[in-house]
Amino acid sequence: MVTETKIDLWFWHLDATVGDIARWRKHLASDELERMSRFMFSKDQERYTICKSRVRRILGWYLGISPRDVMFATTGRDKPVLADRAAGIAFNLTHTDRLACLAVTRGEAVGVDLERVREVKDDFIAYALNPDEHARVLSLDPDARRHAFFRYWTAKEAYLKATGTGLWQSLKTFDVEVPVISTLGELTRGALPRVDDPSERDRNWHLYTFQATPAHIGALALAPPTNAEIRICSRWISSQAWV
Repeated sequence: MVTETKIDLWFWHLDATVGDIARWRKHLASDELERMSRFMFSKDQERYTICKSRVRRILGWYLGISPRDVMFATTGRDKPVLADRAAGIAFNLTHTDRLACLAVTRGEAVGVDLERVREVKDDFIAYALNPDEHARVLSLDPDARRHAFFRYWTAKEAYLKATGTGLWQSLKTFDVEVPVISTLGELTRGALPRVDDPSERDRNWHLYTFQATPAHIGALALAPPTNAEIRICSRWISSQAWV
């Protein structure tokens, strides 16, 4: 029997009016409000509020409860998860510059990463990538090199976020294969040809890269059941939606 694994990718811009921020702040728990207040700059407080309230709003919609009633826990590596594990919902959040993305699915390991394309020094490319990956990126002209690097980088980050290890795990312990060119709005399949960790090696890892905007590149990693039919839906939220 073929099963279906559905992943929703929710995107939103990190901008809002003062009135929106005040209303969204009401969704936050007391510990989140305390953490928000520790940010030195108001723009960081605003972006934290937008992200946390959006996550609560979206997950509350899946659970059929109020955003304030969504309860969180963390894994051993501090990956946020729902406290109600019986709900079977997995999620992962990423944000960069002025754009955020939340991946939501049911019961599967999932990780998502998003980066704004920018200049990167060659020594950082060497640090982040394995020799074959590094050579492929450096063979490109400077503009293509920037985009290709962030396709590799986000793919590696998405996989590490899906496993829950994050950058606790060395980037040299696995390889990724990704296209160096992508089309705006389309998801393109990648691969994990080498994974050193025996606990992850035999899992059914799927890797996708995407160009979210002309300036933002992202990647999605998940481990669905073998032979599952994968359905990925991108959902863009307007700045006024769900205020």
